[in-house]
Amino acid sequence: MRSTSATVRAWHRKIGERLEAGYAPREEEVAAELAVHFDRGQMPARAARYYLAAGDRTGLHYGLYESVAHYERVRALIEACRRVESATCSGCAPRSVSVGGCTSATD
Repeated sequence: MRSTSATVRAWHRKIGERLEAGYAPREEEVAAELAVHFDRGQMPARAARYYLAAGDRTGLHYGLYESVAHYERVRALIEACRRVESATCSGCAPRSVSVGGCTSATD
């Protein structure tokens, strides 16, 4: 039986939330995994936060190319959020959020 895309997104959110809770306050140890689950769960603010942490961590331990890939994904998420925000919220008062004006539905 094939899962719907909404079901898959919900599973990724739940997995990300469980990992986040299980590793608190050491989330940076699994930042890349958290980033992917929140990204696939369509939670861009949380995904960007963890992609940024993963980029920092891999830059210290593994190498430049992996770090750059994480940072590029952060930039793409922020740009996408800004496009959506300007298309759906032009003229709205600015809001304060943690990552580039980007929030997700369950953040």
